[in-house]
Amino acid sequence: MLAAATFSVALVLSPAQAQEAAISPPAITQSLVLPDGRTLSWLEVGPPDGRPVLFFHGGADSRLEALLIAEAAERSGVRLIAPDRPGFGGSSPSPDRSLTDWPDDVVVLADHLDLPTFDVMGHSGGGPHALVTAAALPERVERVAVVAGAAPRDAGARGMVVPFRVGRWLSIHLPSLHRKMLESHRTGLEDPARFLEQYGRLSKGDGALFAANPDAAGLLVADMVEGYAQGVDAAWREAQLYYGEWGFSLRDVRQPVSLFYGDTDANAAPGWGRYFEEALPDAALTTLEGEGHISALVNHADSVFAALQLE
Repeated sequence: MLAAATFSVALVLSPAQAQEAAISPPAITQSLVLPDGRTLSWLEVGPPDGRPVLFFHGGADSRLEALLIAEAAERSGVRLIAPDRPGFGGSSPSPDRSLTDWPDDVVVLADHLDLPTFDVMGHSGGGPHALVTAAALPERVERVAVVAGAAPRDAGARGMVVPFRVGRWLSIHLPSLHRKMLESHRTGLEDPARFLEQYGRLSKGDGALFAANPDAAGLLVADMVEGYAQGVDAAWREAQLYYGEWGFSLRDVRQPVSLFYGDTDANAAPGWGRYFEEALPDAALTTLEGEGHISALVNHADSVFAALQLE
């Protein structure tokens, strides 16, 4: 059992404090108004003159997830730009959005930051958003990285542990009950130590990360609390996007795609990596031994950034 004292950082970090934790210079949340009047929030870590990489967070997360890999971005010379998707964190909701709407927001942000070209990186639920952005913006997106990315419905659920398999099934067949499941997930964050202990039990890789790196554990909790700042609507609707019609073909992603999946991931089935490797025109899969859903990202961010910087 993981001791509650291990997570003392999680118990005192608020989302606002987490933005300034453990990185130099501090990350500062910024925002802009989109053409339709919605607000888009984001933060940046890493050198301002580094190679620009737009990082798309997971489906129960927020822009704060980028703080988990801020030090790796600094080491790798990566300017990591992490926007909140609609309804997460500080970005306005867009209840009727489709997966293919996301690149429109990305274009506005990239233009605002004067980025003619950039790479995209997605973790978990951010994976489909990285792929649709690459497909929609072939002249602007140069390379793609997907870490433990969500896969389409036809990729199946083999390898997922029961809680995540149930969540997937409910999202497809009984969305009203899936919403209640997400509400339980959100309220569970009110007891960070218990939440992290339960999460860590599902995957040896993630449990080991939380025990060894309490700062990362604390930032993860702050990230998820911020992700649910507006309630569970965004996460609930987005899950339906993953398991519905994506609205684009994976064959349209012409850029090189680097795939990273942990072999003890309880959430993103390791087989999803093989699914994408076969479906995408130019993809390479790295299977990470002993890693879980979060540890795959945190422990291997340097390798992910290195893959994005290949010429």
